[in-house]
Amino acid sequence: MKLIKNALHQIAALAIAAVFVLGMDSCASNKNTTADDQSVKETVKDADKEISENIQNTADKVAGKVDEGAKEARDEADELSKEAKEEANDMKAETNQERDEFVAKIRKDREELGTKLDRLQSKIDEKGDQAKAKYKDRIQDIKDQQDKLDNKLEEVGNATGDAWKDMKKDIEDTASKVNDSFKAMSDELDKDN
Repeated sequence: MKLIKNALHQIAALAIAAVFVLGMDSCASNKNTTADDQSVKETVKDADKEISENIQNTADKVAGKVDEGAKEARDEADELSKEAKEEANDMKAETNQERDEFVAKIRKDREELGTKLDRLQSKIDEKGDQAKAKYKDRIQDIKDQQDKLDNKLEEVGNATGDAWKDMKKDIEDTASKVNDSFKAMSDELDKDN
């Protein structure tokens, strides 16, 4: 800002010198030029030249400062871009880790339920043909729900970014239905004893 002010002052001084020179030229055309007038004209020319050089130097300095500011702005923008990319990568890694932990937990729960279902099937088999017939469809329904859950887990395991979060509720609901169906059948089988 200071450089721009200096440039404006120098431009004003140049304008004053130009008016003075024009005034001198006008006087010279009306009178014979004396040696003093010639000396004044040369002084004005020298001042004009010096002012022009000062203006050019100031303009060069201003341009240099603008270039420095532009470089600083580019450097800062590059740094911010780098930080944003790092943040995005961190968030992606965090999201992927969260997704993988969720899938691992649901798969573990699903495997435990499969083991429990095998034990329940053994209990039903021990009770005989009537119990087998009574629970056959319900066991198949639970197995079908488990297959559906496995398919959803496969989908969510392949999902990128936050897309898996949209699927999470559906998977949790399916897992809950499988567990509820198993528990209801297990409780009913225990009451039949």
